[in-house]
Amino acid sequence: MASLKKLVFLGSDKVIALGLQFLGFIWIARTLEVSEFGKLNSAMSVFGMLSFVGALGASVWFQNQLIIKSKERELNEILRDVIVLRGLATLLQAMAAAVVLYVSSSDVLLLVVAFTVYHLFLRFDVLDFYLLEREKAHVAVLANVIGKATFAISCYACFKIDASLSILIFALPLDLLVSSFIKMVYLFNREEIFKNQKAIELKNLIKIFDNLKYLAIAGASTPLLLQSDVFVVKAIIGEEVAGLYAAASKIISPFLAAAMVVSIAFFSSIVTGSRKFLSGFFLTVFCTAVIISITVMMWSEEIIVLAYGEPFRPSSEILAVLVMALPAFSLGPILSRFMISKGLNRHEAAKNWFVAIVYLGLQLPGVAIWGAQAAAWSLVVCSYLLVIISFYVIYNNRVKG
Repeated sequence: MASLKKLVFLGSDKVIALGLQFLGFIWIARTLEVSEFGKLNSAMSVFGMLSFVGALGASVWFQNQLIIKSKERELNEILRDVIVLRGLATLLQAMAAAVVLYVSSSDVLLLVVAFTVYHLFLRFDVLDFYLLEREKAHVAVLANVIGKATFAISCYACFKIDASLSILIFALPLDLLVSSFIKMVYLFNREEIFKNQKAIELKNLIKIFDNLKYLAIAGASTPLLLQSDVFVVKAIIGEEVAGLYAAASKIISPFLAAAMVVSIAFFSSIVTGSRKFLSGFFLTVFCTAVIISITVMMWSEEIIVLAYGEPFRPSSEILAVLVMALPAFSLGPILSRFMISKGLNRHEAAKNWFVAIVYLGLQLPGVAIWGAQAAAWSLVVCSYLLVIISFYVIYNNRVKG
């Protein structure tokens, strides 16, 4: 019942927030040329590929701490230290992304600034877990919806005035800036979690980093799987094809986010549930994703044209392939959280890096020979490979539900 309550809260938040975010990206795509949309998403892809540097795998770890820690003061200090540590790591992420972008294109300064701000505020996502476990999910829901509404309104305004890319990109961080500010003000004034705390100590940051290092390594493959394709397509083929590919990938993003919501909401049940519950849970999630995948595949052309307009029609062929990965990706976050909760951090890291290497091995020569479709097919193959290896590791380590 508690998991269902969390799912209702998180689900309502994500349905509204993702709807507003999707509208925002539709207006962005309709404002920009296809090639400009490709340039924007290529930069987003680079920052996304390197997001494991800033994220440090801390979301899953902190959620686990909320379950096993009992002292409120200790949890509050961990929350603060995690935010500080991830902020510092995000600056390293931004510097690495800037180098990659400058090598591939010279006109990227504003893109680097905008996405650095975006990812800095993205590191406040651990506040959602804190609010969720404290039965304050409504605060996170309200803050996230207000943030996405701000983003959507800003994008619509840019669309109406036909804004240039250099102006439009600064609408991207607005949702996270607004939502993070609301959560911080609430926690500071109502929960008082940042008051009367000890000063930040370097040894505590090092201790947290030591706990996160394998999760950070493991987390590197997910950005490679979900973010590298647009940049690779842009680098090998060009910005216009990258724009078409990005348009298709934006369509399936809400479904991938929904899988993450389910894994978060049912985290406690996944960790403590029986084998019978887990089997039924996995089957339900997988079958639901199959139905959605088939539906989107059948109507891919109509969906693309309705969302983006006639210039993006060729994206439908890419969407029809990408959506095949949805059933596998629906199980991915759930299996990863299950393995981590059972102490299989090294196995998770090894699995993810192995699949990442296979993915790049398929993607790079494939795009050069067969074009953007090869990137989509590489993603589909490797998404199922991740799931198969996850089940194999869990079975061989005889993890009991």
